[in-house]
Amino acid sequence: MKTCPQCNTANRDEAKFCGSCGARLEVPPPAPVEPTLTCLACGAENKSDAKFCEACGAALEQALAPPPAVEPAPEPALPVVEVPEEAPTPPVQPPAKPILAPAPAPVAVPAEVAQCPACGYTVHYCPSCGASMQ
Repeated sequence: MKTCPQCNTANRDEAKFCGSCGARLEVPPPAPVEPTLTCLACGAENKSDAKFCEACGAALEQALAPPPAVEPAPEPALPVVEVPEEAPTPPVQPPAKPILAPAPAPVAVPAEVAQCPACGYTVHYCPSCGASMQ
């Protein structure tokens, strides 16, 4: 939990601003990165003042330089595959459109009753089309 520096309110760790007062919640600075030595024998990281590798015991005197970069192996060429020509496929007919019944005509309703202007339904919100009746 993060505590707001302005009002001391507890906030979620993900929060960037206080939920109570709106103050910016400071993000702690990242911890300083201590330099390390890489063991040339096993590749383990060691403290910069270590004389011997903590993992394999090898002397770290020559480990002051970073290990040489390894170039990635080239990707093997993929074989070319011949695809036999297929007979043309007949054109696809689009599906037939369904026949829709015409919308019912609006029902005449007295003026004091709310009526949907889209379909004639009489309520606050039309359950037929969702339009507001007000």
